[in-house]
Amino acid sequence: MKTLLTLSDIQRIKELYIHTYEKHKLILNDMILFQDTILSSSSHYRDVRALDTPYGLNKDEYDINDNICGAWEYAFIIMNLPLEKGLTVLEAASSASILPAYLTNLGYNFISVDLETSYQEAIKKNINSDYQIIQADLKEIPVADNSVDVIISNSALEHIQDDIAMWKEFTRILKPSGKMIHTFPIAKPGYTNAWLQEPIDFFKNPTEIHNKTHRLIDKRIAEENYFLPNNLWVEIWEEHFYHREIQAFCVVKKNKQ
Repeated sequence: MKTLLTLSDIQRIKELYIHTYEKHKLILNDMILFQDTILSSSSHYRDVRALDTPYGLNKDEYDINDNICGAWEYAFIIMNLPLEKGLTVLEAASSASILPAYLTNLGYNFISVDLETSYQEAIKKNINSDYQIIQADLKEIPVADNSVDVIISNSALEHIQDDIAMWKEFTRILKPSGKMIHTFPIAKPGYTNAWLQEPIDFFKNPTEIHNKTHRLIDKRIAEENYFLPNNLWVEIWEEHFYHREIQAFCVVKKNKQ
């Protein structure tokens, strides 16, 4: 029987001299194993089955289904986590994410925050996993100042309306020299968005539907509006085109005060 990865195993994967895609696939295969053996339930959780082909690789060569980018977001987050048991990791807007259960199993002290907590309550009850679930708005998180080692989110921040307040709150609860790992869709001026099938400059002429569902930004706008005012700096910023949109993968660090 296959065994689940440990933090030491993930560290060894990070050190392998192979393509980043192959490293991510090893992580995702472990999440699938976790999903099948530990999380097997009727609970609704974000499935890891759909594996995009990232970086423009040939999907036939790698035998990967071209569907959604969510699975690769999981892998990016895990590969950029500090690999140390006992660290406090907070996921913003967890929804049906399996990261709270998966990372708790790896030894992290995990906090899941969302306005809707029913998904996480069902998962936690089913597997008897010990992580904290908080029902709260992201601009008012009931967590002490400088108490969280890492904040993560997976295609969630684009749905937050008061994003200025949210980034201030993230900065407040993050420890000095802590880090944040986020993924979210972005759009470039003139980019043809697959949802609308028409060229549009989102920054000059945002549409009503995207005002409601996506806070579309690029690195420059993120730095000017969110990072620099909060003494944050970007360590990693990657952009990849997936099934229907451009996805930003970023690691943001908090400077010591």
